[in-house]
Amino acid sequence: PIWWRELAAMLPPQRIVSCRPKDGAWRLAPIPVMHVEVLLQDTNAVMLAEVEVDTRLGRTRVLDVWLGLAAGRIVTPVLAHSQALGGVIQGLSYALFEERLLDPSTGRLLTHDLQRYAIAGIGDVPPIEVVFDERGHDELAGRSAGLAELSTMAAAACVAGAVQDATGFRPTALPITPRSVLEALR
Repeated sequence: PIWWRELAAMLPPQRIVSCRPKDGAWRLAPIPVMHVEVLLQDTNAVMLAEVEVDTRLGRTRVLDVWLGLAAGRIVTPVLAHSQALGGVIQGLSYALFEERLLDPSTGRLLTHDLQRYAIAGIGDVPPIEVVFDERGHDELAGRSAGLAELSTMAAAACVAGAVQDATGFRPTALPITPRSVLEALR
């Protein structure tokens, strides 16, 4: 079989531009993949987190989160801020607590209720600072692109990167449980 890298190496340089069917707006921000250039203008997020990892118990605690969002014009700042906070909290919960467990012999879901399926509680939520960059997106109707899952997507990778920076252990599976941290640090 021909692998992606081999196929891309055979292609002449390409430029791909997509249009949204509703308003025909084009998207622009070149992202080269090998020598294939994909053009898009999308929402973007950057997240930084400070974590504390207890190396005796394996527990990871997020101390602070800073989130920058570029999603065009913010129509309702209070609601956008609340949505961003909720997204960060959901992402942190997914990164550190939410574990779907199945019975290996029956395949039955063992974490089927909130007593067994852990989520972040109020004591697990750190201070979160959100900054919006409203520049760009001029070609979009209303200059707004929407926040959707933008604030949630970066959280797991951000926390995993902070854990790696703190301990040298690079988490590759979620959630980052005390058990996984302790096993990696042995």
